[in-house]
Amino acid sequence: MKQQKALAAKQSGDSGNKRGNVVRRRSSMSGALVKDMLRMWVRNWKRFLSITFITTLGVAILVGIHAGCLDMFAATNRFYNAQGLYDIQAMSTLGMTDDDISALKGVQGVEDVQAERSATIYATIDGTQKTVTMSEIGTNGMNRPYLLDGTMPKSSGQIAVTRKFIKDSG
Repeated sequence: MKQQKALAAKQSGDSGNKRGNVVRRRSSMSGALVKDMLRMWVRNWKRFLSITFITTLGVAILVGIHAGCLDMFAATNRFYNAQGLYDIQAMSTLGMTDDDISALKGVQGVEDVQAERSATIYATIDGTQKTVTMSEIGTNGMNRPYLLDGTMPKSSGQIAVTRKFIKDSG
């Protein structure tokens, strides 16, 4: 009986050593798998290269967009710093007093405070009534306008206007 089991095991390839049997199956399977993968790659190399190219192109585009965004953020930050633009604007419909300005200067984290006045007026231009907002420009270097042409007002009676105002007023 034992001889029949040993003979049957020998014919089926089972020597009774489970570990050896598993290794033999994996090695024959991995060889077949490698052959199958090589055959598939040889037959479909154009498809493989197309997918590789499309993936590379997508990665390149995303890297370019990321680098462009970082450059735009840096350029915007440089412009804002050069113009001295403020981070927060505090407004009041009743106006602010010197005590209010002093209180704002005393807030922790506030580096500088600049008080400005503004007024909304109505001007008649070519028979049409237009709303114009006049703002006083501060003297301590915050929120400087970006000049496209001309110079900033240096004395009373001078004014700086926007291109839209010049276009609308003729």
